[in-house]
Parts: sequence; C-alpha cells; structure tokens
Amino acid sequence: MKKATLLIAMIFFFSSYAYSIVCPNVPGDDTQCLRECLQEAKNSDKVAELYGDFIITGQIVVPQGVVLKGTGAYWGSTIKVTFGEELAYDDRSNGAIVIEKNVILDGLTFFYSYQTRSGPFKSYPPTVVIAQDSGFQSIKNCFFPNSYTAIDMTEAHGRVSIFMNQFGASFRGIRVNRCYDIDRISFNHFNYNIWEVDQSTWFWLYNNGVALEAARVDWLWVNNLFVFGYKYGIWLTSTESGTSGPVEITNVGFDMCQRGIFSNVESGPRPWLVSIVNSDFVAGNPSSFLSSNDGIGIELVGISQLTLRDNKFWGIRDKAIRLERCEKITVDSNKISNWNISGESNPAILLESCFSGAVYGNTISNATQGGSGRQGIVLDGSSNIIISLNSVDKAIRNGIVLKENTQGCIIFGNVGNIINKSSGNRTISDVPLDRYAIPVQGIVPKPSP
Repeated sequence: MKKATLLIAMIFFFSSYAYSIVCPNVPGDDTQCLRECLQEAKNSDKVAELYGDFIITGQIVVPQGVVLKGTGAYWGSTIKVTFGEELAYDDRSNGAIVIEKNVILDGLTFFYSYQTRSGPFKSYPPTVVIAQDSGFQSIKNCFFPNSYTAIDMTEAHGRVSIFMNQFGASFRGIRVNRCYDIDRISFNHFNYNIWEVDQSTWFWLYNNGVALEAARVDWLWVNNLFVFGYKYGIWLTSTESGTSGPVEITNVGFDMCQRGIFSNVESGPRPWLVSIVNSDFVAGNPSSFLSSNDGIGIELVGISQLTLRDNKFWGIRDKAIRLERCEKITVDSNKISNWNISGESNPAILLESCFSGAVYGNTISNATQGGSGRQGIVLDGSSNIIISLNSVDKAIRNGIVLKENTQGCIIFGNVGNIINKSSGNRTISDVPLDRYAIPVQGIVPKPSP
C-alpha cells in the first residue's frame, strides 16, 4: 500500500513538472529572467510556476495563453515591484504586470517595496493591467496589500474574471471601463487592516479610496464583495466610452464606508439596469474617527431601471437610501434600522425628483436620533410612484411623507404615520399605526372601548 501511494505521489510530482516551467529567481533583479521564462512558457504551452520572491525593476508582459502561478504556503509567491514611484495611478504604459488574452494569474502577492505606511500612499501606476483588445483573463487567489491601483481594466476588453483576491489599502482597487462582454468580480475582500498602516493612512483612504470603479460595462456581475473603510465601496460612473449597465450586484457588504454604492452621473449616458440585491450596509460608531455624519448606504443619481431588493441597513448613518433623478425604480423588501447620526431629521429612504416606480414591503425601525423630526420614507419632487405595504415604526412620527411637489403617487396598505401634503397624490386605506394591535396570530383592529 505504501509503495502504491509513493508511486502515485511520484507520478503526480513529475507530471506536474512535465506540464510546467519553474521560473528561477536570481539574486537581485529578476526582471529579465522572468520575461524569458514567460516567453518559454508560451512557446512550449506550459504553466509558468514561481517559487519564492521575485524583484522586478521594469514592466512584465504575460504573453497570450500563459498561466502564471505562484506556489507557497501563504498567498503563493511574491513579486516585489521596485519601479514607478510617483507616476500617475492611471499610467497604464508603466503598469507592473500587463496580461494579454487568455492569461491566468493565480496565487501571487504583489508588494511595493518602497510604499509608505504613513499618510497618503505614494502614487504608482496600476499593478495589473488588462491589455487592449483582449479578454478571457482570470485573476484569482492574489494578494494586493499596498498597491496604489491594483487592477486596471480600462482598455477595450471582454470576459475577465476576478475571483477570490485580497486587497489592502489601495487608492483605487479595481477600475473597469470599455468592457464589451461580461466581467465577473467575485469573492474579493478590501480592508486596509490587511497591511499594517498608521491612522493617517486609514483616514486618507476613508476620504479618498474607491474599491471598485465601473464606467462603460456591457454586463458586470459583482457578488460576495466586502469593503471596509473606503470612501466608496462601488462607484458607478461614466466616461466618453459610455456608462454602466447592465450591472448585477448581489451578496456584497460594506462597513465603515462613506458610501457603500455611489453614482453621481449629472449628464450624458446614465447607468441603467442596475440591480442591488441581498446586501449589507453597515456604518461605524459615531465616536470613531472613520465615521461620517453624512454617511449613506446607497446614494444613486441618474440611474435608469433600478432595483434595490432585500438589502439590510444597520448601524449608524444619516440615510440608508438616497435616490435622485432616477426612473423606473423598484425599492422593496429592505430592512432599515439605526440611522440619522446627525439628528438632522434625515429620512431612511429619500427619493428626490424620481419618476415612475414602486416603494413597497420595506421595514423601517429605530431611528437613532431626531426626536419628533424622525422620518421614514420621504418623496420630494417625485412623481408616479406607488408606495405600498411598508411598515414604519410608530416612534417615527413622520413615517411616510409626500411633499407638496410630489404628483401622481398612489399610497395604500402601509403601516405607519402617513403625511400626504399634495392633492396630486391618491391615498387608499392607509391607517395610522395606533389603530392596530399586534397579537401573535397577526395584525387585527383594536376592539372599540
């Protein structure tokens, strides 16, 4: 039995080398050696394997069809980047690693040897750059502890998968633009605590950092993403190439971010077909230096065809959801608790100048501050919105508020305190919360005295 086991192990060991090339690391600069190894891997159709640490002083291009795999006990092999200091974060021409079509990066740590641990990070070009007019790349099981920009996907491309990576205190984590097919970003973790930095760096990242920036995408899937301590977790924007859409965001989590998901497109193409489902938005304790008095879970401006469904907002923030100039919206089945840190009567859900949609089935409770000024759902300058089946805690005096400039809205079946200030809206069978008792078997009217 032992002989058979040994034989199998030997076959596996030698067969793995038969299909791979081990890139040697030499004392000092490994740049040229690594380039030659990658070219040999391309010519022989073998996997390029790295063991140990590699120092690079110039750009590395991973040729088409090559798998570059690191091997090691903790985040594989390490590529130490020692060039590019103080160059622009979007300077793709000086990116550390450029990957061509059909390339896989697996099990690599990218470390900047001269990066600072105090104050704003030193600017460097992107760590990994997707080559122009390429696609079918995969970046997985990689570690970016101190990149200024970790992954740049802003040249024309399609079908890139970014899977199970860890990101430290990156000013820009992942940038996506000019995607002409599906990009998948799954099981990634952003947290400045991954690399030990001082408080000034934390504060810089909290006021400047963006984990995922998406502009022109032709279908973007984001799931199982976690972001801690950034200004924006996900930023949907637009460029001259276009804007975001469709975008599917599911099972993501944001903690101690000024904005979990943010968009502020003022003109031009608007992000469209955006769906945010089953995600968590958490803010920090107000005594923390990372807490923001204007923190908002989801703030979106100028979105067309938007769905916010079954999300959870908990912890202390000003607003859970703020939508402005969005159209064809569905906001349903969200759970909101503890908001309004500033005590300035901020609503849990605010719709400003939105058109056409439905707000239904949301549960809102436990506003943190604000006294009699607490507000649940507020419509300001919006029209043609159905508000139904929402449950707003009795302690929230202004449970559902439709301001004078709202028109064409229909309100029915809600539980809470309803304030309709416009004759242009229609209220159907809404009853103040204190008319009901809530026994175990359900909601029934209180008996008359």
